[in-house]
Amino acid sequence: MMLRLTYPAIFTPDTEDCGFVIVFPDIPEAITQANSIESGLVEAKDCLDEAVSGRLRLGKILPKPSILEVAHYLISLEIAVNNI
Repeated sequence: MMLRLTYPAIFTPDTEDCGFVIVFPDIPEAITQANSIESGLVEAKDCLDEAVSGRLRLGKILPKPSILEVAHYLISLEIAVNNI
């Protein structure tokens, strides 16, 4: 059985590199960057997957996702229930 997790991500324009810095308010260790929104969505999902996997390996609690705001993107991933 799979569990779907969905967290909001904030894409902040990076004026130096003409791309975006991507953070997850609920999982502060999940930080990445990308050159476009499209590639950012892929990078954000990979980043979220790594951060959640790391938390699970360390036995840390997964926080409840915060409420989506207008400037946020929702990033989803699925986790096998036997991993929790």
